[in-house]
Amino acid sequence: MRLIGRQMNLRLRADPELRRRFFLFGFSSIVLYTLLFLYSQEILVISSRTDGAYFLLPVVIVLVFSFVHSGFTNYFWRAIGVRSKMALGKR
Repeated sequence: MRLIGRQMNLRLRADPELRRRFFLFGFSSIVLYTLLFLYSQEILVISSRTDGAYFLLPVVIVLVFSFVHSGFTNYFWRAIGVRSKMALGKR
């Protein structure tokens, strides 16, 4: 486990763009989960209204979470050095 931590630290130091995006998506993910936890009742009340397109609110929330969390996951795996064969040009 210490080896993975060292590799990740070296990659994040060597690539400032990777570091910026890693922390940006990670912090955004934490903020989104916190907001969802804090406002879950309000979201439930709003999305259960029947006088408009409020039923789309959970769909939009899921799409935003999907984008942010997948971005964080992508940069996390890149930071520890895990790449797919396709990304490396191998088949």
